[in-house]
Amino acid sequence: MTLDLASVQISRDDAINKVRLETEEALKVKYPQAELFEVMECFNTVSKDIFRNLVLHEYKRCDGRDLTALRNISCEVDVLKPLHGSALFQRGQTQVLCGVTFDSLESTVKADLITTALSGIKDKNFMLHYEFPPYATNEIGKMGGINRRELGHGALAEKSLRSL
Repeated sequence: MTLDLASVQISRDDAINKVRLETEEALKVKYPQAELFEVMECFNTVSKDIFRNLVLHEYKRCDGRDLTALRNISCEVDVLKPLHGSALFQRGQTQVLCGVTFDSLESTVKADLITTALSGIKDKNFMLHYEFPPYATNEIGKMGGINRRELGHGALAEKSLRSL
């Protein structure tokens, strides 16, 4: 039996959303003074606990996969022809579009005095723009600026490519 994991995840997400909406409606009636944000936070906390317990105690993932099973990955290269390199990766519902372009050595980013003093790096000729907005996972959050996840992924990519 082969599972179409993307459709399993979508149907699971739809089912969870239906339960969430029904729960919100029931709680609005029972507790009219409750803030919608607090109700959503509570629902999310309980959902995470349920899924965590499913894995830890029943050794099942909520999408039907075995704990050791990996999702299929697909890769397509040169999807954006004007760039020096590009690729589209997909695993489950996660999609990543990567693009690479080169510039001259004169275009290196010059570090400020504090960065130079702390890291010893004066010029930086690698830059990664990584964006993972909250709405990509149906979450609410601030938009704009750089968050820890984006900085960490950029540093990891730079470290992995430094030897090249």
